[in-house]
Amino acid sequence: AQATSRLESWPYHPVRPAIMSPGPPLGPPGRQWTAGGGQASPPPAVEVAANPEQPSLGRFLRALRPAVAGSVLVRERYLCFCSLPAGLEGWRRHAALHAAVVRGGRDAAAPEGSVPGRWGAGPEEILEADLHCGDEDFAARVRSELRQPGAETAELPDEIQEQMVFFACVFSVNSFSFPEDGGRRNDIIFPTICRANHSCLPNAVIVPGKHAGETKLVAIRPIATGDPVEICYFPSDYLIRNMPQRRAALEQKFRFRCCCPRCEAATDLTRRFVASCACGIGDFTVDKDNSLCCVACGKAMQDEALAARLLSEEAEVEESLGSLAEPEDLALPAADGLAGLGPEALQRCRAFAAAHGGHRAAAEYARRRVPALHAEGDHPEAAVAQVAFVNAVKELLPSGASGLAWLVELHARLAYVLELAGRRQEACSALREVLRHLELASGQHPSPAAFFELMECPKWFRLLQDVGPEMLS
Repeated sequence: AQATSRLESWPYHPVRPAIMSPGPPLGPPGRQWTAGGGQASPPPAVEVAANPEQPSLGRFLRALRPAVAGSVLVRERYLCFCSLPAGLEGWRRHAALHAAVVRGGRDAAAPEGSVPGRWGAGPEEILEADLHCGDEDFAARVRSELRQPGAETAELPDEIQEQMVFFACVFSVNSFSFPEDGGRRNDIIFPTICRANHSCLPNAVIVPGKHAGETKLVAIRPIATGDPVEICYFPSDYLIRNMPQRRAALEQKFRFRCCCPRCEAATDLTRRFVASCACGIGDFTVDKDNSLCCVACGKAMQDEALAARLLSEEAEVEESLGSLAEPEDLALPAADGLAGLGPEALQRCRAFAAAHGGHRAAAEYARRRVPALHAEGDHPEAAVAQVAFVNAVKELLPSGASGLAWLVELHARLAYVLELAGRRQEACSALREVLRHLELASGQHPSPAAFFELMECPKWFRLLQDVGPEMLS
């Protein structure tokens, strides 16, 4: 049966709203923002704050009151929306961004992203917003690109070049980017949401609002008064990577080293190994020195040769899995997630996953097996693999994380493959999880269409028709 994904995990793979309206520029430091773009009621959930002892954090978001998962922390419209030709690099991108901001203003007659240009705040409003501009190293790189021999920007007046540097820095640090039809890339800055810093232990996520042009920052787990409000700068599946992988991705794309509590933890619980220990538990993880230590008793593995072998096997498996294309997590049929691995590499991954079921690589292996098993018609084993993956994700994600679009996808696929395997009762449990995550993300009970549009296949429709009226109404 054909099942096609329609679920979008915006802002990474967004559906562009038909109409978006700019919000007001930011006010002076310390201004409190409400869920409604600055109105007095309800009381503000967050404030823009600064920590003099940690200037690298810039001005960040801090909770003014407790919030439970699903709480809307901020609801606002964008400050500035720019649409540029995709694929531009170096001085060409800097010049195009400058032209869009300074001379490319569009009115409401042209929907955002429909043509190259800029909607919302212009140069002066962006300057007045007092947005973080990043570090001087990036600014120096932009200047070098603008002045390189042969660049059309090389002979421009210093004043114009510095404007280009400023906008390049501001958008690099504060904007969310996503592709647009017609070969364009959209960069959007939200006046308050852009202040949310990254964490590999996020407590909030950005979701589209109920109305066109509305964007929300929503809590995905409980937040206490005074807590920083933080998001993950990558799609949610990034959170099941190990610490070195997460840090490498951030350093490559965003040019900073993550020092969140999860990355600074004494051990990396995404890397779990099964081996004997004198305490009798036999569950090992990796500490900050890349040494194996027992999760239960904290003692280092005494067999150094075994520790070296386990780490070597792990490195080989991670290299194999890292060489593969990103997998599809909802649509079925889908490409074999392990296609491209030779027989020896495939066997290494299979053996490692079987031996160390709590390791993130075992979860990744199970994730990638599902499409191939589905294609072979082995629905019972496909269900087993998806159950293993979803259970592993629950262990690997921050405790209590809910309302992520990715979790909707995983549980929808889980319900589908369980139904194919004849496990209706468990499929219904998975559907309840789909409902729970959709409710938390949207702040309201989802319509039946929200479920039917997840996948297009007779088996999915029949499942919803059979159990939906009672379970999902």
